[in-house]
Amino acid sequence: MRTVFYSHPDCRLHDMGPGHPECPQRLDAITDHLLATGLDIALDFRDAPEATLEQIERAHTTHYVTELQDMLQQLRSEGGTHAFDPDTVGCTHTLQAALRAAGAAVAATDDVLAGRAGTAF
Repeated sequence: MRTVFYSHPDCRLHDMGPGHPECPQRLDAITDHLLATGLDIALDFRDAPEATLEQIERAHTTHYVTELQDMLQQLRSEGGTHAFDPDTVGCTHTLQAALRAAGAAVAATDDVLAGRAGTAF
């Protein structure tokens, strides 16, 4: 059974600034390495869906989700960045990237539990 690999172009738009290891280039480097080593033939590449509010609230309170959504929507409207803590920065595309990342986690879990994939990333 194949490994499912979830990603989405929206995830490459989240940028936490110069020098941060969590950057769009990291995602490109992973994909490039899979192609260069031939491991890509063992993977089933799929687009990460957006997580629904219901799915996100399985792990977070409604208050937390609403507060975070409001802040990220404000960033999307006004531009700029916001440091949530010393290691986490939001930008204009963070909301979309976060919804895709959470959606990937849900879809990957569902695929493995339903037997549609042996493993998922």
